[in-house]
Amino acid sequence: MVHAKREKRLPSVLSLDEISLLLDSVTTPQNKAYLTTVYSCGLRLNEALHLQVKDIDSARMSIHVHRGKGAKDRYVPLPLATLSIFI
Repeated sequence: MVHAKREKRLPSVLSLDEISLLLDSVTTPQNKAYLTTVYSCGLRLNEALHLQVKDIDSARMSIHVHRGKGAKDRYVPLPLATLSIFI
């Protein structure tokens, strides 16, 4: 059986101005912290939902991500600007 090839598209990338507009439109501090963490650390939405306070290591400036893609744990760098949201 022959199938037509699917068109491969690149994901759309938002500019810095669009990102700042998006984050400035969020009113609740919890949602703003969530979206900032997802964007700045490159997390998947489900990975960020499972984050706990103990996963944030300010001394090593990293976040321990549990149950990532493929059920693997990993560490991601934590930017200083994102850490200042939690303090």
